[in-house]
Amino acid sequence: MIFTLCTFVIFVYSTLTWMYVGTFAVEDYESNGGCNKDSNLQFTIDDAESYMNAVETYCEPTSTGFDDYFEKTDAEVTSAALLSNEVCNYCDFIFFSGHSGGYHMIKPGCGDPYEPVYAKRLDMGKKYIRWALFNSCNTLQWKDNFYEV
Repeated sequence: MIFTLCTFVIFVYSTLTWMYVGTFAVEDYESNGGCNKDSNLQFTIDDAESYMNAVETYCEPTSTGFDDYFEKTDAEVTSAALLSNEVCNYCDFIFFSGHSGGYHMIKPGCGDPYEPVYAKRLDMGKKYIRWALFNSCNTLQWKDNFYEV
């Protein structure tokens, strides 16, 4: 929670005045493609909701703040939703809270339609996404031929 708040403060004071925000949070991995029930998480949806509450509190939904946002949770967070035109071509900022497969991978669930999504497929910086916050382990982990960094 403290990390999210600190990141939010940096984000609010260092971004453009207009943005489209999208949040994704998965708690019920057992329902998302039949993952093991031990994969379920707690508080990821709370994290996303807290983030959006902070955005709504500190950024007015006008030309001086965020323009629009959407929230997707559990079964709505599919591979297709993460790679959709709405996300890649319209979102300035995305927030993902859930599991990661490590090495740049976001894990919305198990099997079809919840296959892992590599962060590079979001084309951050190339398309519309300019900022991202991943509340997941090792999402941006890098590995070269000799050691993990």
